[in-house]
Amino acid sequence: MINRSYLKQKIVIISLIGLLLIVIGNFLPVIEIEQKTIDYNKSFAFFRYEGKYILLLVLFAFFLILFKEAKASILPIFCVSILIGYLIMNKGSIYTECSSYKEMFSWGYGFYILIIGNLLAYVAPIGTILKEHVSIKITRK
Repeated sequence: MINRSYLKQKIVIISLIGLLLIVIGNFLPVIEIEQKTIDYNKSFAFFRYEGKYILLLVLFAFFLILFKEAKASILPIFCVSILIGYLIMNKGSIYTECSSYKEMFSWGYGFYILIIGNLLAYVAPIGTILKEHVSIKITRK
């Protein structure tokens, strides 16, 4: 079952907030196209493309963290990082939809929320691994 004291730990709360930010950033404009000369503005959410896979991976990581398997949640969070990296390298599949506007692309605020959420999501898995393998002894004089 779910232990309430486990859910109140700061690292778990931070990771769950990070996963929530990833979900929110998925639906916000990730790439924006603006052309002032022809008065053309368009924004694309990542959910229309590879973002569907991100939602599945975030849901899987959420349940892993929720059921005290935070170490195992590092794999789906890493896969989310790979998909965000794919977005950075190729700007997703969006190029095929509007290839004539490549030079007018800019990153939307959804992209930055995805990055921040991804970094925060790593807190619980890395914190759990560090708790198990690193023991720091503090002595007072």
